[in-house]
Amino acid sequence: MTLVLLHGEDTYRSAKKLTEIVGQYQAKHASLLNLRELEASDIRIEDIKLELSSVSMFKETKLLVIHNPFEIPEFVKEVVENKEVFLTNEVIVFLQEGKAKAASPLFKFLFKEGRVQEFSQLMGAKLASWINQESEKYGVKLPDSVVSRLRLQVGGDLWRMSNEIQKLALWSKAGEEKLDQEALDALLGRNIETEIFLTLEAAAQLKRGEAMRLLHEHLVSGESPLYLLSMVIYQFRTMLEVQDLQERGMAYNGIHPFVVRKTLPLLRKFSPEKLKRAYVRLYEIDLRSKTGEGDAEALLTHFIATV
Repeated sequence: MTLVLLHGEDTYRSAKKLTEIVGQYQAKHASLLNLRELEASDIRIEDIKLELSSVSMFKETKLLVIHNPFEIPEFVKEVVENKEVFLTNEVIVFLQEGKAKAASPLFKFLFKEGRVQEFSQLMGAKLASWINQESEKYGVKLPDSVVSRLRLQVGGDLWRMSNEIQKLALWSKAGEEKLDQEALDALLGRNIETEIFLTLEAAAQLKRGEAMRLLHEHLVSGESPLYLLSMVIYQFRTMLEVQDLQERGMAYNGIHPFVVRKTLPLLRKFSPEKLKRAYVRLYEIDLRSKTGEGDAEALLTHFIATV
């Protein structure tokens, strides 16, 4: 008997795990005549009983894949009321898109009798490690700066990330052209918010040269200093909001999960006092720039160099 539950926000890795399970099954049963994939919304317990009780022509172990069972309360109820149906010598995989509720009686049953594997969205160092491993599959080693940009611009969407890595790998293998920022802009598309985040991340890590280089690239490309200032203010305001909710032990309601995941690592670089001082400085810079008391470009440059 093999019962497996694959679930989690990272549907890319859970789908890859299912492909791995099917591949292992195919290595033993080349015909795949006893492989069935079913949507929980389209079946009842009688359908599963029929699939499992049917006689196999080659006396092979059956592999039954049931998609999104937790979304159908009636299905969950039927499975739990007919547990003995699933305690067979066949392989039954439940694949749930999104995180399955641990309080569900179906989850408890599968946790007790089978194997449960959750695929949470990757972030931070784990995401960077995955990017490096994935790029190596295509025979390329991406520079750390490219990995950082992918991590921040694409985030935990591994479906898109995989496509972007393949695109970069093809570019790298096509010739001797350097994978610089201009090439990345062409391949990935520019994301000003992400680039500002990279600038602040470099400044927070005391990589002043890198931070100033990134800011300079924005300015020489013709972007308005006041617009760049507004983006920096937005980033710090978001950090303050996340920090406030974190300190009060509250959920990050109203803030997109991706923004939270992106903000938390940067937030660790700032003490609460330093963060508040920086935001006050930005308020003063914004006021001076808009009232003509100071030059926005010079004030922003000084802020990035000293934050």
